[in-house]
Amino acid sequence: MLKGVTVLEDLKCRPHIDNLPKDHVTRYKAVPKTRIATIMQKQDKWLIIGDDYPAQITERMRLLSERPDYYLDHLPGSEIAAAEIELRDAVVDYMTSTYSDYFYRNGNSVVCRLTGISIRLNEADPRVVVALMAAEDFGILLPSDKPDITGEKNYRLSSGILIQPSGWSLTSKFNIEAPYDETAHQLSLDNARLGKTSYEIHTSRVSHYAKHFADKVERFYRNMNPGVNFWRRNWGPYRTAQLSLHPDLPRAEKDLQTPEDWRSHGVIRSEHEGFMKLPGSKAVIFSIRTFLWKVSDIEKNKEALEALVTAYDNLSPEMYDYRRDRLDSFGRYIDSVRHRIAPVPWAEQDRLEQA
Repeated sequence: MLKGVTVLEDLKCRPHIDNLPKDHVTRYKAVPKTRIATIMQKQDKWLIIGDDYPAQITERMRLLSERPDYYLDHLPGSEIAAAEIELRDAVVDYMTSTYSDYFYRNGNSVVCRLTGISIRLNEADPRVVVALMAAEDFGILLPSDKPDITGEKNYRLSSGILIQPSGWSLTSKFNIEAPYDETAHQLSLDNARLGKTSYEIHTSRVSHYAKHFADKVERFYRNMNPGVNFWRRNWGPYRTAQLSLHPDLPRAEKDLQTPEDWRSHGVIRSEHEGFMKLPGSKAVIFSIRTFLWKVSDIEKNKEALEALVTAYDNLSPEMYDYRRDRLDSFGRYIDSVRHRIAPVPWAEQDRLEQA
């Protein structure tokens, strides 16, 4: 059991659970083009609760109980510890005020009526509090005290709560029995991102990042003001419905080649990412809320399907190459459903010009 955490079934409120929003496949559908960030409006939620929330929190607690060092880590330092506490307090305040029907404070404890989880704030690790109250993963970025590969003191990933990663980790947990696989070990090290700046994270794996986005992202971090939050969203086709894809742990994937394969077993993984700056520590907080949707479910929703086809048609050549291992066969599925939606002329023209 995690320190300071108790789960009591009689704390759960079944009517609240049954009435959680079920429309996230439409509300958080694939966007036509991914931008660096968009300002959150008043109606936008920083931390999102839907009908998938109870199951996600249950899974997060299981993973944390089994391998906490795989999913929580930080660099040493009092400044980083202070940012973790400030993030914990921000999450607790947000949840108890925005979702007052679901969360309440009881002295030094915070209770969730959706999961039955009660957390003693004076005992639990601040990162555990955040991990079990919010379904989002979080990265805490602080300005580096030393230059990175660019020669500049850019923002560095200094602490993380990463329980549902999509193929990356905080620190390498590579541990394979002989014969030693040097290539696999190096890939594990490349996927580990704690202590790295955005340049160092993306340069080797996402070549177009340094070319098109790196300078803009660093300026964005520096110019952010507390109280003004931002969001962006990405998406990708996956061959597994496994939520936590830590690169050093096994995953069960199916070989999906045909449109019918994707229709029967494919999953769209969409990450709703948030950006905010804490007023005290001035840390940039990067949050990731992961949604998993069966391709077959999206196909039943005209609005979501149209958004997916449009987003596919607007993939840049660089992004297509980055995900080519999946997108080649997924593209055949997309072509099989085009007749079901109204064509978007400008998206079709973009697609023809890129062909």
